[in-house]
Amino acid sequence: MVRETGLRQGAISVRIAQLAVVDRVLIAVTRRTPHQTEAALRATFDTVHDLRLEGQPRR
Repeated sequence: MVRETGLRQGAISVRIAQLAVVDRVLIAVTRRTPHQTEAALRATFDTVHDLRLEGQPRR
């Protein structure tokens, strides 16, 4: 079994905090620009839709 050191736990905590900040910013932008957000999500979906491997379930 590998033990996490205090330094490693701190690094993980910082990453989680950074992701929380990015998530909140993304939500704020989404709420202020719903039409542009929807268009960007649709464009992303359309772009990657055909790249999905055959036989993979849709999530």
